[in-house]
This record gives sequence, structure tokens and C-alpha cells, in this order.
Amino acid sequence: DTIKRLPLVTTFTAKKTLFNHHVELQGNVTTKKNILLSVKTADCLPILIYWENGLGSNSSGVAAIHSGRAGTEKKILTKVLLHLKNKYQVGKTEGDKLTVWLGPAICKNCYQIDRKTNLHYDLYQKNIDQIRQVFPKFKSLDHDGNTNIRVIRSKHCTLHNNDLFYSYRKTGKGVKMNYSLIGLN
Repeated sequence: DTIKRLPLVTTFTAKKTLFNHHVELQGNVTTKKNILLSVKTADCLPILIYWENGLGSNSSGVAAIHSGRAGTEKKILTKVLLHLKNKYQVGKTEGDKLTVWLGPAICKNCYQIDRKTNLHYDLYQKNIDQIRQVFPKFKSLDHDGNTNIRVIRSKHCTLHNNDLFYSYRKTGKGVKMNYSLIGLN
């Protein structure tokens, strides 16, 4: 796993081999205005983050993360949240605000990873668990007044709602991608 520091964006990369293919999993973070971060997915979970630091320094920023099963298992969200906590003091003062948007992705019912055992994978829950790991006081979805953490979870499954979103499981190779974007202005 590596962290690259570019002039305006910090990039997180976790390398993994899946089905004999080398995959890079990414998350990008910036505090600079007029920089647009994007994530492209087609069943994987797009995660967008906005934070405001309550220290009075007017510190705010955004992050965009691509988290499929491999990225979730490599704890890419945990790594980004720990970076925000350590570098920008996010979640350490009472006035901090953190919003995490979990976008449209394949739902647990559709994400079967083992037909023999009928094992399904829940991208949403695994990533919510990572938020709780970094911010133990976080208790519920949408808003927790004690910690100023708001988690918004999309209700859309990319496979169920294939008329609205692109799904790799529905289309296969050559699938078009969904783009999720965030920035500061």
C-alpha cells in the first residue's frame, strides 16, 4: 500500500491481484478549492466525503473513494479516514463536521460471492463498520448528533436499478461507468 502526495491531491493506492488481474484501488483527498475529484464505478461503492474542521482554521476538504470488495477488504476507507483524523484533526473537536456519502452500488442480495454456500457480500455494511472503527462514537446512519458525523446511504442497487445506473454484473465486460464527483468551491 502506498500514499502519494501530489501538489493538490493526496492519493491512496492499495494493490491487489483479483482473478489473475492486477487492480489498483484508489482514494483521493484534497483541501484545495476548484479541484474536482471523481470516482467511476459499475457495482462497486463510490464514497464521497466532506469535512469541516471546527478548530476555527476554516479547514475543510473532500475525498472520493472507489471501494469494491477488494478495496473494502484492504480497508481503503479506514486508511482515508485515519489520514483525515491524523493530518486534519477531523473528528477530534466538538465543532467538526464529517459527511460520508455511500453512493449507489450492488446490494447484498445481488452480490453473491459463493454460489455453493449462497454467501453474499455487503459493501455498505462493511464500509459502515470501517467508519465505526475509526469513529467509535458514531452510532447510526444519517446523523449522529454526538459526533457531528453524517452518513448518507444510497437506497439504489446498481443491479436492481439498471435503468438508472450501469452494472458490471448485468452488462459484463465493456460496461459503461457511473461517475461520482465532489469538490470545494
